[in-house]
Amino acid sequence: MKKRLLLTLLPLAFFVAACGGNNTPAASSSHATGLSTTSQPTSSAQPTSAPAGDESTSEPDPEPAEVIVPFSVEYDTGDGKGVYAVGSFSDWAPAAEYRLDWSDGNIWIGTLTLTEGDTFKLAIAEYENPTEPSAWEWGDDETHVRTVTTGYTVTGWEVETPDPVDPPEPGEGVTVSFNVNYDTGIGSSVYVVGDFCDWAVSADYVLTWSEGNNWVGEIELPDGAEFKLAIAATENPTTVTRWEWQGSEHANRVASEGLTVSGWEVE
Repeated sequence: MKKRLLLTLLPLAFFVAACGGNNTPAASSSHATGLSTTSQPTSSAQPTSAPAGDESTSEPDPEPAEVIVPFSVEYDTGDGKGVYAVGSFSDWAPAAEYRLDWSDGNIWIGTLTLTEGDTFKLAIAEYENPTEPSAWEWGDDETHVRTVTTGYTVTGWEVETPDPVDPPEPGEGVTVSFNVNYDTGIGSSVYVVGDFCDWAVSADYVLTWSEGNNWVGEIELPDGAEFKLAIAATENPTTVTRWEWQGSEHANRVASEGLTVSGWEVE
């Protein structure tokens, strides 16, 4: 009986040993394949703003540079007046510190220290105690101003550019003869300037020099045109440097058939 019971229990013992007798946990699949399951450490997030006390500051804008501007301007201002640089640096009023110096030949010269970007115009005002300009370059045209830049120089007085005026057609005018004795000096000529050219100097109305400083010519002008004789540069004339009857309110000459102009009129 005991032998039979032992034979019955032996297979059961083997079954239990095979199914539940081993409590050792199975190796993970990762270890079985030789791969590590340890994750890589993540980098710490970068700060989105600079640490306190490390704020960056912008560089201040550089100061405008000083510019030394030389002037050489030919202009006959008449007695008691001078040529000034008038602009943003003088609140657009003439000031003695910006007045140029007169030299022979009515050349106004000087060297002024201005600031890059300054705007200005030349103007005529009283030589002593100037208040308001009596004349501006470019006339009353406020759209024309000079702007100071590095290396800027001023070599002349600028005038308004007149609208082009067509010369009178043949038969519409009268012929006026000229024979005027006047020593203009080197580099200047005698011109006929009037309402027919909007009172601006034009090479179409220049007289011809002849020996003895006689300026001669025959010019066709509109009948009844008003005009005066004037002095201006021979090359590239831009502005009158002297009028006959200088500074006087004398009436203008009037063109008519057979008119002969034989002299420069003075006050």
